[in-house]
Amino acid sequence: MKTIIITLKGILLWVTALSITLFIIGGFESLLEAERWLPAIIWLVINIILGYLCYYNLSYRECYKLSGRQWFERLIR
Repeated sequence: MKTIIITLKGILLWVTALSITLFIIGGFESLLEAERWLPAIIWLVINIILGYLCYYNLSYRECYKLSGRQWFERLIR
């Protein structure tokens, strides 16, 4: 049961990171330039909800493990 919860938290972390990154890189601005307000507002609300869920469901230690930083530090040593 614990591995299922950790897996779901990892999926939540990476989906949030990908969604917010795409939102910042260009999705939001292109939607506003095309005068599509509703999809831009919906995407903004989804990103706020995902960020809120990550903030309250993931501890610092879990973020460290799930982000791959621990694995990357072992790889470069």
